[in-house]
Amino acid sequence: MMRRIAVAGDKLSNGGEVCYQNGPIFTFGNAGHQAALINGAAYCPICRTTGYIAKDGGPRRMTIGGSEIALDSDLIVCGCPQNPRIFAQLAGEAWYDDLAESLGVIDAKKSAESVAQTVVPPSEQSENCASWFYVTDSATALPLCNQEIIAVVAGVEQACKTDANGYAKVETNDPHDIDIHVIFSSPKRNLIPAQGG
Repeated sequence: MMRRIAVAGDKLSNGGEVCYQNGPIFTFGNAGHQAALINGAAYCPICRTTGYIAKDGGPRRMTIGGSEIALDSDLIVCGCPQNPRIFAQLAGEAWYDDLAESLGVIDAKKSAESVAQTVVPPSEQSENCASWFYVTDSATALPLCNQEIIAVVAGVEQACKTDANGYAKVETNDPHDIDIHVIFSSPKRNLIPAQGG
């Protein structure tokens, strides 16, 4: 099915917005809007969290350096029980065929619902903010599943762990910059000092 390409600044079905992405920069439309990426960020004003973009519909996507570009109607996984969708408009006449008719569809809603069940409903929330991070191996680009990480928020360290899909959720009292550090165990062996200089 032909679907419009999603870009930073596109609105969500609940009034939220696709955030500007870190990573490869690729633009669409007359105004040169940055392409939105699968696993990229989108802000939800209902639950006041920054969720991530999940592929929904046909599985085929245009790629930029290993990152897939999001399309109209892809889901946002956030704290809401009803996940918002991207309402792509800003890319103009930039369209892409997701091949849903021949390859079938991905049901991102099922996996998104399992994540949403673990999040406190908006009516019970305080002023907390939450951000989701997709943690991958820099060499293989595979997700780092069940991996311990340290999130540094306003100078305070929080211990976190990625889930079975490589996602980590970091909660803060207010919007803050967050630094993520992945924890690895070093190999246990005898080190041989370098000789000479």
